[in-house]
Amino acid sequence: MRCVTYSKKEKDIVEKGIASIQEVLMGTDDNAKASLLFCLDKYLDPYYGYKLTYEDEIYDLLETVVVSPNTLDIREDALNLLTSYAGGPFPIIEEHYDNLPEAIKPDAKYAVNMYTMWKTTALVLDECVKILQENEMAANSSHMGEFPKSAIVVLNTEGTEDGDGYDNPDTIEGMWEIAEGKYTVRRISKDRIPRLHSPVSGAYYPVGEFYFNVNVLEKEVYLSYIFGPRFGRGLKYRIHIDGETREIQALGKPQVLWVM
Repeated sequence: MRCVTYSKKEKDIVEKGIASIQEVLMGTDDNAKASLLFCLDKYLDPYYGYKLTYEDEIYDLLETVVVSPNTLDIREDALNLLTSYAGGPFPIIEEHYDNLPEAIKPDAKYAVNMYTMWKTTALVLDECVKILQENEMAANSSHMGEFPKSAIVVLNTEGTEDGDGYDNPDTIEGMWEIAEGKYTVRRISKDRIPRLHSPVSGAYYPVGEFYFNVNVLEKEVYLSYIFGPRFGRGLKYRIHIDGETREIQALGKPQVLWVM
């Protein structure tokens, strides 16, 4: 059974700075690497409030540890720190993914995808707020009824660009609500899907509905919205990524896939 501990020695290494950390993690002593990685778990955990000024450099170094010819245990320890505390992106892991040991590829893929999902979801929620506001301003309530003042937003990993697969509750990964009258997005539980498919005010449902999925491999977003029985769109967006930093910058212009 693997037993890893750390002492004041490892604490001193961390507190000396990135150079001393790099010296150990890029060295040849696997026991020293394991102890230092275990110690870093405390220093990177926000609960303890250390807030190292060289934290970003540590994350870059941990990526290098993952892709370097270390033992599987050392790679996994470094990757676990990244997925636990770093927000991404992880360009070093992404660049060297094909050369990683098969045993670690699932976790490495999760790390890369984790950042893509998190950052893209934030952009999609902003886009949903924008779409709801624009359509409300354009709505002619005098003869079409009252436009919905709120909406739900559902992330479903089985959703396709054709608008299929979004009704399966088993594959819902997240739900948010654009609050009535305020357009402030807040997360809600899965059992609160209103699914109001009968118009109560002319051409509109009382609550708007957005459904989306992120195709991480193709760097695309599929977004569908429904405001009434004959008022909906299916859209596709390209995810714009900085070629050097691999940071997600924005969603591209929407491509209309279908109209109802």
